[in-house]
Amino acid sequence: MRKGEEGDFMYVIISGECGIYLDDTLTNCILSISDTKVFGEKALETDDKRYYSSLINILRGASIKAHTYTQCLILHKNDFKNVIYHVKMLQKSQRQNFIMQVPLFKDWSFIKIVELNNLLAE
Repeated sequence: MRKGEEGDFMYVIISGECGIYLDDTLTNCILSISDTKVFGEKALETDDKRYYSSLINILRGASIKAHTYTQCLILHKNDFKNVIYHVKMLQKSQRQNFIMQVPLFKDWSFIKIVELNNLLAE
């Protein structure tokens, strides 16, 4: 994975060790990472917090080089966005259920509760 490339995948190290490099020559390792560490996820993120379908390409901020034989799980950008979307929907549902149980809001209409929930999510 090279600094400056578009990110289409994120990686989870299953075994092995990788180095993180900010220089183009891959000579100055700033950090070594190994089992269970994640890399490449920042390039998959979007600054649009409201719309799941917005895919803004963010370039990779560092290069990664394997120091040993390394096995990784790979998650594609679309799958990453799908997971994030479903987590946000679950959080929204849980927040709405909580609001509905608060005595202060017991007389509120469903629409008012949904509007409050949307404001709390921002």
